[in-house]
Amino acid sequence: MEQVYAQIRRGCEALSRLIDEESTELVDVDAADELPNFEFRCHTSTLLLEAGLPEKAITVLKSLMAENDEVVQIWYLLGCAHQTIGSNEIAKEYWEQAMEMLKAVKQGLDEEMDEAELQECGAQMEEISSRLENLGEGD
Repeated sequence: MEQVYAQIRRGCEALSRLIDEESTELVDVDAADELPNFEFRCHTSTLLLEAGLPEKAITVLKSLMAENDEVVQIWYLLGCAHQTIGSNEIAKEYWEQAMEMLKAVKQGLDEEMDEAELQECGAQMEEISSRLENLGEGD
């Protein structure tokens, strides 16, 4: 049990260093290996956004993107974070990429006829479309 707590502590310390140092790249492989798992960091970035800390969320999200750039949620959240700090053009780019990824997913789901996933994908596409429209109105 002590080993589990030590691992959790090391992971939290690594995540804290990532956020506090505002590094945009994970160059130290050992430091990257100490970070908490992907899902935990994804949830942390969402909490940082909700807490009004978009710059710190961007740092965490970029660490996630360095690990796997094929997760729609990361692109979507990066768009949200950039919109929050007023970088609307960058937000638009992230959301457009998320939309393209969702279109590809939807096409695959259409072929498989998975209704629940298809509805979820459609809802995500509507959310991004709405944000893009609102962004266009703000210009």
